Amino acid sequence: MKPYKWAILLSLILGFRLGYALLTPEGRQGPIADATVYWSMGINLAHGEGLHHENAYSIRPPGYPLFLGGICALLGPSLLGAKLIQILLAGVTGLLLFKITSFYYDERAAWAAGIIYAVSYDSFIIPAEMMSENLYAFLLVLSVYVLVRGRHLLASLAFTALYATRQESLLFIAAIVCVYAYLDFKGNLKKILMIALALLAFNSAWAYRNWKIHHRLVIGTTESETHLYLSNVYIFQRLGDRLADEHNIMTLPPEGGDETEMRRRNQQSCVELFSRQPLYRFLLAPFLKLGFFLYPFRPAYDLTYMWILPFWLLGLYLYRHDWREKYPLYAVFCIVLGLLAVFHAVPRYRGPLFPFMAIFAGAALVKLWPASLKNRLLISAWLLANVAVYIEAGPIRLLAKRLLP
Repeated sequence: MKPYKWAILLSLILGFRLGYALLTPEGRQGPIADATVYWSMGINLAHGEGLHHENAYSIRPPGYPLFLGGICALLGPSLLGAKLIQILLAGVTGLLLFKITSFYYDERAAWAAGIIYAVSYDSFIIPAEMMSENLYAFLLVLSVYVLVRGRHLLASLAFTALYATRQESLLFIAAIVCVYAYLDFKGNLKKILMIALALLAFNSAWAYRNWKIHHRLVIGTTESETHLYLSNVYIFQRLGDRLADEHNIMTLPPEGGDETEMRRRNQQSCVELFSRQPLYRFLLAPFLKLGFFLYPFRPAYDLTYMWILPFWLLGLYLYRHDWREKYPLYAVFCIVLGLLAVFHAVPRYRGPLFPFMAIFAGAALVKLWPASLKNRLLISAWLLANVAVYIEAGPIRLLAKRLLP
């Protein structure tokens, strides 16, 4: 692609993200919820105080706090500086997305995917939210890009950085390994070993670090059970569990308390929560989680996401016979399946996956649009319908809330 075209795409990607971060009240606000923990850990790292938030040392994977710590060491504790760095990272994500789509499809599909990624609310809000999703999206796209380029050693390192940022990415990595084994186990054995050794090295270093602090074996984080509980208690409440209570879980150890003791108490709360659920709630829970994952109000109607929803699903279906060639793209969606089965897949979790939704949507649109007048009318009608819903979002949102359990 010619340099001026790269400049156009990058300007579009950066423009929406800068506009949101600098011009909207939501984009200008400071860290909230989980972001306060990440920001605190990043600042502590930059000050040489180690990876911790208050009296908790292992509540988050180290990838994103290390990223924020590097920014704080470079720019000081500047929220604006951190957001600008993350916006630049989002720009690189968009360019890599374009390259991946061009490799698997063509430049028309790449432009469609790039524009969808640029203007999508799900994507352009995450650099300003100070959550781990922005770095996670970049590393997920980078992992696929180096696989596409055949750089398997770099891929194993990218997988490790991805896992160090968000642990559910292990589902994506496992899917890649399973495809390697299925297609040619002997031929791919070296690649499988590189991935396994890189992950083993990280987990060994992380476990050793945690042993030095807690004098106990901690693989993963001490808040894994917290997330598991809080991801499901709300769902089971909606399905009729009158005993479910979010206050039965600890999110931080008490002053002077032991972090691993907090974890054991939370494990017991998880056992109590899951053991009392009848089978039908386990069967219904993934469908209710899917409803929340697809929920279009955040709180305003997400016009950009809902317009492309049928097209990325169609893209997955239309190119299903090419899955052996496009297996890295399909493997990404194993994360969705895992989140729906185990965790509460809230709409915020769409952000890191949205680049791949954009790829399939772009490929489907450039295939369907020129095929017939009927297709063009249906695509246009779907867009107009979403605009109408956006205009009348208030009453429709109330109706949607009543339809959910």
